[in-house]
Amino acid sequence: MRWSYRDKLFPQRISRNFETLTVNRWNTDKGQKAGLKRWWHNIGRTMSEFCIVNKLWKSARIEVEGLEHLKAAQAKGAPVIFTSMHLGTWEALFVAIHEGLAGPSIGPFQPEPNRFKNRIVHAIRKERNQYLFPPGQRSAYRLHRLMNNGQYSMTIFVDEVRDKQVHLPSFGRPLPKKGNAIVAVKIANSCGGTIIPTYLVRLGPARFRMVILPPLERSEETTGYDLQETIRAMNDVFEPIVLEHIEEWYMLGELRLPRKFAQSAYAKALSEKNQVRKW
Repeated sequence: MRWSYRDKLFPQRISRNFETLTVNRWNTDKGQKAGLKRWWHNIGRTMSEFCIVNKLWKSARIEVEGLEHLKAAQAKGAPVIFTSMHLGTWEALFVAIHEGLAGPSIGPFQPEPNRFKNRIVHAIRKERNQYLFPPGQRSAYRLHRLMNNGQYSMTIFVDEVRDKQVHLPSFGRPLPKKGNAIVAVKIANSCGGTIIPTYLVRLGPARFRMVILPPLERSEETTGYDLQETIRAMNDVFEPIVLEHIEEWYMLGELRLPRKFAQSAYAKALSEKNQVRKW
């Protein structure tokens, strides 16, 4: 990282979050710094891979694990709602689902602060004939309507930024009561759909593995998903995945942990887990 940039607020937050969530993972400061360096390298690769992301599925650069979970859900005849995290080159997840596994796929997206980035992303999605909806009540209504006609799957990332904070994974904080995770559950209940957690991990330059996990279970098949139980289950699925692949988690820079997080019971338990586990 350039010395002129490392003292700015954003990289300092990334460094602090990385150190806090990986405490005791490495035996030396050198190991911790190498891990942080890999995070920056992954982000650089991700940004550069956006220009070829639409080619990754057709050129067999994305392998799939857990396809049987998706096929079992599709066999029920109900819509599928994929929930995920911003890992690896996350846009490739949209491509794999929309063009290969369960297309056409729709969902919401979170605009970047930079309008030029938004133009690039919009052009990439337009090229593969995929439309994602901007935030807002009108978009939520359209998503509900389209998902209820049974012709689409939905892909939604539940680690979005809202109120200048990433609320999932919770990392010991209160679970969110609004946001994308809530939207996913409500739409699943509205259309009778199945929520399937999935994520992407990097295998190398422009090469990935998409992991499809078992569907989240309903407490009562007739009443759909319980809202808070499902959000908790979603967090229980994704939190260890993000911690394991934290060097690929894009949202690390948007996470704002409490000031006394390091003294919390969660942080102490995490430190012990990192120390016991051999990374």
